[in-house]
Amino acid sequence: MCLMILGWQLHQGKILRKNIYTLVKLLSKAVYLKVSLTWAGKNSLLLCCVVRVHVDVLQMMGRAGRPQFDDQGKAVILVHDIKKDFYKKFLYEPFPVESSLLSVLSDHLNAEIAAGTISSKQDAMDYITWTYFFRRLVMNPSYYSLEDIGHDSINKFLSNLVERSLRDLECSYCIEIKEDDQTVEPLTYGRIASYYYLKHETIRKFKEQLRPELPLHDLLSVLTDAEEYAELPVRHNEDQLNSQLAQQLPLQVNPHSFDSAHTKTHLLLQAHFSHAQLPCSDYTTDTKTVLDNAIRICQ
Repeated sequence: MCLMILGWQLHQGKILRKNIYTLVKLLSKAVYLKVSLTWAGKNSLLLCCVVRVHVDVLQMMGRAGRPQFDDQGKAVILVHDIKKDFYKKFLYEPFPVESSLLSVLSDHLNAEIAAGTISSKQDAMDYITWTYFFRRLVMNPSYYSLEDIGHDSINKFLSNLVERSLRDLECSYCIEIKEDDQTVEPLTYGRIASYYYLKHETIRKFKEQLRPELPLHDLLSVLTDAEEYAELPVRHNEDQLNSQLAQQLPLQVNPHSFDSAHTKTHLLLQAHFSHAQLPCSDYTTDTKTVLDNAIRICQ
């Protein structure tokens, strides 16, 4: 309390949420930030990652300066020496935003084919040239593994991209490539994937693995192996929580895959059906996510 009277406030990780809202509303003459790191999952390129530049740090820096008393605010960031240049760059220079279309291009093309917007490989090429991905491809080709931005190189790159994506859709029973090797038509499974926003890999798995005589355990495994569950967060040390939770549930899972999002999904669904006690509140939130997706996937 004495610190707040003097114009100081301390904000640390374990502070109660109700007090956070009070603190962030207060303005200070100066703001001192000790930058910490946030866990982003074991599969992240930077385990320490989502560096708090854009949200937390900038938001807290905005508290510096009291309009009725000061004509300027002061913000001091305390960070490891190896991160100084990193923070200078992202605080004072524009942050480059790159496209993520490549990882989901097949699903986007499937949706456009099902809608009738794309009916040939050339249509797919034209569609890509109107995307943000194409703009960034020209501006930052090395990021997308393109060595030359000449017309022929770009054309060949896009042609290979379209060919590969359409072949993937064909293998997933979503489209048919006609005998002229140019015309494409949607199939029933492709329309289903588009309507329910399902990934084509999920459609392929269901088509190849679902059988009328499958027992419950196998049905649950097919459902939880859906690609839509690949992004379910498995946080730091949750593999241990998954191992403990598995001991309370009736159906066994692979004991070597407790760090897998699909295994966690399997356990959460079992816990939901069995009314088992969840280890923490994060698992309650994750269960809601799993159930919301399950409705869409099962339809």
